[in-house]
Amino acid sequence: MDGSSSLSERKIANYMESGYSLAAYTSKRFVKSFPKGLRQDSSNMDPIPSWLCGIQSVAMNMQTTGEYLDLVNGLFRTNGNCGYVLKSKTLIGGLVARKDLGWKYEQLVEIKTRVPQITRNNFRQILQSKVLEG
Repeated sequence: MDGSSSLSERKIANYMESGYSLAAYTSKRFVKSFPKGLRQDSSNMDPIPSWLCGIQSVAMNMQTTGEYLDLVNGLFRTNGNCGYVLKSKTLIGGLVARKDLGWKYEQLVEIKTRVPQITRNNFRQILQSKVLEG
């Protein structure tokens, strides 16, 4: 590891392939990730590899919608949209799956979703909130 506090999408993939434990590094340091330089179309990178490595800040283009931004929004909704989500005990301890161990993961991230039950009484309220959010 070069001691950098900022890692590109490409570097993260290279470290994961090499078996280097970024989780050990990120358990003691604040690290952010950003899209590779070839991503000129404002598309978002997949945040999951960064999260699995324990990276605390993943740069996203908030104006570009899609499944990756949906993942980010879903993760932060689990903590009331307060702006952060605590790391799992596995990542705090610097442990993560490695290629040479067959990529066996403990539970690193738990994502729960809630779908409101639509009834005759709350349909109008749900519809209005979707229009305001969307």
